[in-house]
Amino acid sequence: MVLKAAKVLSNHTALVDLLELLLLKAMAPEAAQALVDLLNEIEQTCAWPIHALMTVSVLMGKPPPGGLRPIALMPMIYRLRGTFRKSEVDQ
Repeated sequence: MVLKAAKVLSNHTALVDLLELLLLKAMAPEAAQALVDLLNEIEQTCAWPIHALMTVSVLMGKPPPGGLRPIALMPMIYRLRGTFRKSEVDQ
């Protein structure tokens, strides 16, 4: 599920935690399993690693008539989990 979710995410995304998406997409099965184990532990303990609690807000320009809108840049591990849990949340 982790490798599948990594492949869904865009390669052209802002990095907050410097965890390169291309590295996640090229993970060996053992590395993917270690990440699954970490995500399972996060879900069991309901506790994210401290770096995953960081959100960076940036202002992006809007098309005419203009103005700015805030967007939140989330850590990659959080985005990855959200991607592969999306179907369960949708249900």
